[in-house]
Amino acid sequence: ITLKSGDNTMTKSLEVIKDPHSEGTTEDIMLQNQLVTEIYDDINLAVHYINSIEVVRRQLLDLKAMLKNTNHKEELISLVDILESEFLELEKQLTQLKTTGTGQDEVRYEKMIGEKLAYLANNVQISDFRPADSYHEVHKKTQQIQSQIPGSTSSLMVVCFLTFDKSGFHPCLRASSVMYFSMFPIVTAPKPSFR
Repeated sequence: ITLKSGDNTMTKSLEVIKDPHSEGTTEDIMLQNQLVTEIYDDINLAVHYINSIEVVRRQLLDLKAMLKNTNHKEELISLVDILESEFLELEKQLTQLKTTGTGQDEVRYEKMIGEKLAYLANNVQISDFRPADSYHEVHKKTQQIQSQIPGSTSSLMVVCFLTFDKSGFHPCLRASSVMYFSMFPIVTAPKPSFR
């Protein structure tokens, strides 16, 4: 550990030991820490997906408003609505959008991937013991569900690209000369690391 105060610096070695009153072994605590770190990585990944989807949805909603103001065909506005709804459905798998943080929201609405991961991380850390097998099973199932999100999102991104590409893959847009989307955020980024 290094302590700095103005121009003065002091460095000392520090050994972190477990609570002597804890019944858990050092190996148990290390296994627990490993699982919690993996869960936090998955939480950060879920947040990354949510943020990316939100950016795309905002662009689609802005495009819809622009199209309405310029009297474009209903078919085109309907297409934008469908794409935005599909991204919204993906986002609903990642987080509970009905939660307001007040009242009985915590017990009223179903927990989605993000909330389940946060709950799991909190429970794994309750004591100093080795994580129960059930924690590993729940984490694995949550990972399986979350692993489907990038594929679904990538497919929707391709649809958006083909629909809104300047060179005119969609006849409505070619006829309307709409050039709105220049670039979409990368949704399938590698896992962020939070330690």
